Amino acid sequence: MGNEQSVKPQSSSDIEKNEPKPVGIVVVGSGQAPQNDRFPDTYISRLNTCPSFEPITGLNSTPSDTKPRSGDLVSDLDWKSASKASARLQDHLKSCAETVASDQNSLTTRIRLLDQQSNQVLLKYSERQRSFAKYAEHTRKIEDVSASLKRIRMKLDVSFSMFEELNNCLPEEERINIQ
Repeated sequence: MGNEQSVKPQSSSDIEKNEPKPVGIVVVGSGQAPQNDRFPDTYISRLNTCPSFEPITGLNSTPSDTKPRSGDLVSDLDWKSASKASARLQDHLKSCAETVASDQNSLTTRIRLLDQQSNQVLLKYSERQRSFAKYAEHTRKIEDVSASLKRIRMKLDVSFSMFEELNNCLPEEERINIQ
């Protein structure tokens, strides 16, 4: 009749959107990995042109090492002078280690002395705090007694004034003579 709506055919992308996707499965599309423009190739090529420094002895070199060496110093090196240099370096490092050890020992003794002194100061101040706490307790007790005495004094004054009024109400022969 005229109220019918036309049905559009669904495309394949609409069908994919309507289908429920399984949970936990990630679909990875093929594509090119983004290039990291942070370090362009010019930096890498400049780094490759920098000379490398290798150890004097070729202990770390392997036969698969195809890089040209910066100089063949191994054949020019005399073992006696290298041994002397190593011995001097060893003696220097030993003397430095002894100096560091003596400095550490002196620092340790100083730290122990400082720790003892700080403990003595702490003990002294804790004793002073205890004595001040005792003084504060005594002062509080004195203030309590003083407040009690003031209340008693006020009550006595009221009592004496009432006594005088009662005494004045009595005939003169029955009155008590207070002087």
